[in-house]
Amino acid sequence: MEGPRGVKDEKELESAVRLADAVFYSGKKPRSMRDDFPLLFSKSNTENLRVFVDNGKVISLVGAVFGDIVLFGHRIPAVRLGAVCTDPEYRGRGLATSLLADTERFAVRKGAVVAVISGARGLYERFGAVDAGRFWKYTLETKMLRRFDAVDIRPAVYGDLPRLARAYAEKAVRFERRYDDFNSLFTASMALDRPAQIFIHEGDSSDICSYIVVVRDTKGILNCVEYAGDPLRVVGMLRSLSEGEGETVVVHTIAADRTMNHLLSLVSQPEINKVPRTWKILSREGLFASLNNYFAERLPQSEVAAIQELMGKIDGPELTRVVFGTAKLPIVTEAGSPFPIPLPAYGMDYL
Repeated sequence: MEGPRGVKDEKELESAVRLADAVFYSGKKPRSMRDDFPLLFSKSNTENLRVFVDNGKVISLVGAVFGDIVLFGHRIPAVRLGAVCTDPEYRGRGLATSLLADTERFAVRKGAVVAVISGARGLYERFGAVDAGRFWKYTLETKMLRRFDAVDIRPAVYGDLPRLARAYAEKAVRFERRYDDFNSLFTASMALDRPAQIFIHEGDSSDICSYIVVVRDTKGILNCVEYAGDPLRVVGMLRSLSEGEGETVVVHTIAADRTMNHLLSLVSQPEINKVPRTWKILSREGLFASLNNYFAERLPQSEVAAIQELMGKIDGPELTRVVFGTAKLPIVTEAGSPFPIPLPAYGMDYL
């Protein structure tokens, strides 16, 4: 048995895909994980697929994709983990636990300071990852959305990609998404592990647009899992979609999207969004360095040092909970608390 290590070549990549398909897609759908998660299972990402291999067969896998979290212009180096699985014949040997530990060491060497894992499992809790972040959802019936002006929408086409990418890049809190990444995601047309539709509203000039990404959940209900552009246009698009489909739409938001949350709260009560996701701070020092200017914009300089000193006294999962907002906040200065740090939603970046 070899590992933990990265995938070496195309043959091992195909073996990793077969393992993930067998675990996650068995009996569910004809598509492949490679089709649905092109960033994770791309040839350029093989080193970041951490595996155990036995006789040329990948038997345990932790997939990783690296990219910054953009936070009001500041950047937090991050790694997103997904497709965590082990061949049933090899379970109970601690292979996934070993791979997670290896992936953390590997990610820290590559400069990541925060990890986010799709899903919530005891395995991740033992790894030190915890549920964190503040995420909301609104259930919107068509009659509720009639408070807003409807706008014209149409399915996005490949020629719209440059405008979609620009609209996404203007979001204040987001996962970094290079143009090539957006191209791959758009081509795969996937979000949240289910076929997605992207709708666009063209703005007043050729380079401006708003868009929404919608999927159907396991109950067949329409969910808007990503949006970008003018918030008023976005809610107008949601009205047009709801009227066109004759259905309720569930909209997923993040705490940082204050205008969107305000508009939707005019017609619907927000609910806590319990889509499973877990986070872990990998490097306290790296996080301090990433957030120093973020703190400086919100606190007097003298209190930035006090914040860092107080954070230095909190360890492990509790630090993640405090920084990202699921624990009581013991860190409060005269100017208030800079926490929780807002986090992005997965949207089309789900692994």
